[in-house]
Amino acid sequence: NQNAFFRCRVNSQRLFSFRKLFIGGLHWNTTAEGMKAYFEQYGQVLESTIMKDPAGKSRCFGFVTFSDPNVLDAVLSKVHVLDKKQVSL
Repeated sequence: NQNAFFRCRVNSQRLFSFRKLFIGGLHWNTTAEGMKAYFEQYGQVLESTIMKDPAGKSRCFGFVTFSDPNVLDAVLSKVHVLDKKQVSL
């Protein structure tokens, strides 16, 4: 049934969005690998992305996607410092 497939796809996209966190105020030198390594203390990180301008310079924000949405409460309840800079979630 095509409608059931569409509902399943929409639900999985919603679940994916509840596992993805905005990370702002990053140091310009923070890497996606460093950010992933830091947040893996809370659970498996599926994706870590630093947004960059056309020249390849960091825009000082990014996103982290966890495999388990249940870790978000623990992540959101803490203050996070990456590369000696407090970031905002």
